[in-house]
Amino acid sequence: MKPPPRLGLVLVAQREIRFFRYDRAGYLLTIVVPLIAFVVLTWTFSSAVVRGLDIVVVDADRSDISASSYNRSRRPRGCVSRSAQRI
Repeated sequence: MKPPPRLGLVLVAQREIRFFRYDRAGYLLTIVVPLIAFVVLTWTFSSAVVRGLDIVVVDADRSDISASSYNRSRRPRGCVSRSAQRI
């Protein structure tokens, strides 16, 4: 009786593990570098809370729709300018 055929995924995984045994650069580029990048980005953005930013609204078309949408979302620290050059 023949043994059941091995799954292709298992064969590919075994081949990649053999590859990583002999090629440390491949191991570093596929496992270590992404983990380091994940840790650095997690550390960078973990305590970044942005507060106290001023909001500038440029009403270039001066339409009623843009004025009403600004009035609905107005913050006390907001600023309205009629042109981008005056900001």
